[in-house]
Amino acid sequence: MGDRQTSGTDLDELRPIRLTSSRAGYGARVAEPPRVDDSTSTWNPRERRVARMEFDASLSSPRRTRVFVGSTARGWGLGDVGVLAELLVSEVVTNAVEHGSSGGAVEIIALPTGLRVEVTDQSLGLPELRNPSATEPTGRGLSIVDQLSRWWGVERGTDGKKVWFEVDDLDVSRTG
Repeated sequence: MGDRQTSGTDLDELRPIRLTSSRAGYGARVAEPPRVDDSTSTWNPRERRVARMEFDASLSSPRRTRVFVGSTARGWGLGDVGVLAELLVSEVVTNAVEHGSSGGAVEIIALPTGLRVEVTDQSLGLPELRNPSATEPTGRGLSIVDQLSRWWGVERGTDGKKVWFEVDDLDVSRTG
């Protein structure tokens, strides 16, 4: 496939697909974000820290997943990064609930300097980064994720998709 810029409905043609923030060029196919194996990191000790929660397709799911992400991050000592992850997970879960017919799962993974949050749902439809007018009440969620996360993307699976993002201490200092 090579490197190819995509937008709008062209996204359905790519398998597997990885969307990235505008800092890397929206829709550009890129390698997985770099991983740092720093066993001395104060953020993420040597053991792997992962937490998972399932959610249903209800209006309360964005709030419940936001609370889950925030409390997990605070429990891991990642409170500042967790606050940003709370905002972003609520945007992604809202999309999953509004555009899907079933629930899904949120998985949080501690990284050497932050968090990776993955939202999996059973919808085959891919999210679309939009630019709504000032009078449109919706359509800003992925733009928020795009602007405030270090990396984000979508991975299509056989039974749905996974929308993920990563935030770290640099993202928090940039928004503060």
